[in-house]
Amino acid sequence: MFKLDSNSKTGVNEFNRLACVLCNKDADYTKIKQVLDYLLRSLGLGYEVKETKHPSFIPGRVSRISINGKKVAYVGEISPSVLANFEIEMPVSGFELNLSACSKLI
Repeated sequence: MFKLDSNSKTGVNEFNRLACVLCNKDADYTKIKQVLDYLLRSLGLGYEVKETKHPSFIPGRVSRISINGKKVAYVGEISPSVLANFEIEMPVSGFELNLSACSKLI
């Protein structure tokens, strides 16, 4: 992923991200958060969880993950309207983690 940045040498800043989804009849917030928890703990990173809103996720089933006050991930259950747009009939839960931000914290 990249963002335009007129102050950088190339005019853009690049970021590495990791996305993970579960798609099955039992996919839910708890199961995907367990995957994220295992990953972050394996990297030796403690984190904070705060409920948030995001249009791609079901309200009340999405959180923002922060490490040392830096927001690094969203985790939650994908909203039915998003699933319908892609003709997905099974529940989906997922997270997106900013690896570039995490690597600076390790």
